[in-house]
Amino acid sequence: MKEAFNNLPYIKWFSTKMVINLKRVYYMKILSYVILAFCFLKFYFIDSFLEYTQGSTTFSVSNQEVVKLPIPEIIVCFNPLLKPSSIEQYGIRTLDSLTSHSFNLSNWSLLQKLALLDNEDFELSLSKNRSKVPFEALVISTIRHGLCHLITHNLEVPTKDGQAELALKFNKSLEEGDLPKEVKVWISPKGAWHGIIVDDWPYIDQVRFDIPVKESFDQIWTVKMSQTDLQYRNGVSNFTECIEEYINTEVNCPVKCFPLHFNFLASLPPCHYINESNCMFDALIKDRGGRYRCLKLKNSIQYKADFQFTYELEAKNETGIQLLMYFDRLTKNVQRERLVITTADFIGSAGGSLGLFLGFSCFTFLSGFLDRFLSCLVSKRI
Repeated sequence: MKEAFNNLPYIKWFSTKMVINLKRVYYMKILSYVILAFCFLKFYFIDSFLEYTQGSTTFSVSNQEVVKLPIPEIIVCFNPLLKPSSIEQYGIRTLDSLTSHSFNLSNWSLLQKLALLDNEDFELSLSKNRSKVPFEALVISTIRHGLCHLITHNLEVPTKDGQAELALKFNKSLEEGDLPKEVKVWISPKGAWHGIIVDDWPYIDQVRFDIPVKESFDQIWTVKMSQTDLQYRNGVSNFTECIEEYINTEVNCPVKCFPLHFNFLASLPPCHYINESNCMFDALIKDRGGRYRCLKLKNSIQYKADFQFTYELEAKNETGIQLLMYFDRLTKNVQRERLVITTADFIGSAGGSLGLFLGFSCFTFLSGFLDRFLSCLVSKRI
């Protein structure tokens, strides 16, 4: 007992030392925890959280075998934009002059008299493996290419041996000097041709080539194509419906009409007066917000095409161009837009990183919470 009493100062000193050491260890643990928490936030969590909250997206690409594919819609425009004979008759040499003419005609009616028209100046035909198929040729007014013609259809061809032929023949009745110098051709996904109006293609790469017209010759061109389906997370299903809703809800012009362009909107009459035309032009052309929103289709197609001159046939009193279109593979690509980090990815990745850096466990946390909760209930009953 006496010996233990004599060692009491040493025990007190040792106990004090232990307490100090334990405090140091405790502070070191806190410091380590803070450093690990900082590393977790700095090098992982903040970037991942921002990508998750901002909805950052990427594209995944897959390849699918297909038996048949749709032939794209074709847009045909001419150079020069206006017929020389009509220029002399009406004294209008540029598209800009249409807005200040003195004729008792709407801009749209006058443009139709100045430009080349289907079934009057030229003939179109579409066939599949040399069998005629139905189609519709729509007249489209554009800013930079004048009056163009959209060949729309529901034609599909087998990828193995299918081929479609589009033929354009200029009529013999076409006045001398009105034969265009070249034909401009666009390959367009179905329902996604509206970019031609103002040459806006924000979500697809346009496929275009120019064919010089050779009088008294029938030219044959081969168009070898491949297809990629584009599937966006957000977008519209129909451009026409979207732009009509935009006009009805957001355009504040006193008279709703189409200003020479957007003539395909069946619900609108042509503008007759300059102030009407200017107001609608500003809303549809100069203000790009509504138009760009409607140009983003949720589901569309990106074509790639290789155009090759094949041969030409001399034909007296006849001038024409033929396009032979087919697909160069038995597959198509599918490009889907997806989130870089989904909710499930974020939870799994953040949870794993929390466990790695901080030893955090949902089970441990819930288990401790339940133990305390049940202990409180038991103590209250007692």
